[in-house]
Amino acid sequence: MPNIPDADLELPAYSAHVNPRADPQVAHSFRLMKDNHPTLTVVLSSRAETADSTPVLNQMQTLAGTITLDLSEGLHVRSVTVEVIGEIRKVYAIHRFLTMRRELYTVETGGHHESLPTETADSPPRGKARLTGRHSWSYSLKLPKGVSIPWDGGSRNFRLPPTFADTRNSFTIDYHLLVRVKTGFLSSGYRLACPFLYVLRQKPSLPSLLHQIAKLQGLAIPGPEEDSDGWRTLPSVEMTGMLFSSRLVAVTCKLSIPLPLCYTRGTTVPIHLVLKSTDGQALDLLCSHALRVVLIRTISYTERDAKYAAIGVGVYGPEESHADEMAFPQFTVVSGEGGNPATSSRVLRGTLAVPEDLVPGFRILNYTIEYSIAIYPFEAAGFSPSAPRGNLSFSLTFRLPR
Repeated sequence: MPNIPDADLELPAYSAHVNPRADPQVAHSFRLMKDNHPTLTVVLSSRAETADSTPVLNQMQTLAGTITLDLSEGLHVRSVTVEVIGEIRKVYAIHRFLTMRRELYTVETGGHHESLPTETADSPPRGKARLTGRHSWSYSLKLPKGVSIPWDGGSRNFRLPPTFADTRNSFTIDYHLLVRVKTGFLSSGYRLACPFLYVLRQKPSLPSLLHQIAKLQGLAIPGPEEDSDGWRTLPSVEMTGMLFSSRLVAVTCKLSIPLPLCYTRGTTVPIHLVLKSTDGQALDLLCSHALRVVLIRTISYTERDAKYAAIGVGVYGPEESHADEMAFPQFTVVSGEGGNPATSSRVLRGTLAVPEDLVPGFRILNYTIEYSIAIYPFEAAGFSPSAPRGNLSFSLTFRLPR
């Protein structure tokens, strides 16, 4: 049977989640060793669980810490800078979408850049190019909510995407703090990259009022018929096939999931499914183990065109898109008519456990990650679907909270 394209959804706004109690911060240390001596040390504070793990930074959070040079011998230091860099890495290209740079020391000024806090007590004196001993600087850079990138003669805004790695397709989104110490003109100086994880921390807006009341009272969530404002229902789709190689049957499916179409990782999402057919035996068979409802993640990249020329990114490969099945809901039949009446129906309620480790969907430059709940043709012993195996019947796109 023909596919039905994704529904054109008006996705809801997202409200930031504010924790009244600040998360405890730990200090992570990165060192550049020379002759078994830590010549350059970078300390970065984050909300990671331990100091030994990779630093974790949240949306709109500030990267803060100290940079220390410990020079046993005199060294001509021209400048000390710190950068925050965000990059998309693919086998054939590296696309940098975020660069924040602060100059902490130059031989001319001798101290911090004017937009940063005043220099510490052990900062080197102004105009002294040759440094000896221990010198340190504090730094503070606040992550933006998004970035503005040149686009078709103007600009386009993108939210910062979360850290992501798809090792199967060699596609990653990386963030790191980069410290550069420039020395003499003929010297490469020192360079230390400190990776960190960027995590989005927001929550979806509230569900419908009837949904909230049911949750507070510990009752079953009302379905689409009782709470039409609390659900998004796709148009009915008919699936056909041969039952026991003897007769052709048709089953009409109607899938609903609750609004807003934004769900928190680590929680369960209720799903409402109605099956109708004139063949009650077919319904009994297909309601048992034949349902194929799936949570799908789709990763897409499109090839480069003129709209990216202004930012000088690398050459893109051909258009790519692949989908992965991430989770499968469990269903229970809650009502239905047996026998073989003029129209038999079954109402099923299911729950989809959203994996905690899923990365929220995003779009930046020509890269997109999105999620959908889809239903595939039935698979059961004694039933042969008319649609090819794996052919998508319909899907409903939604977002994980950003």
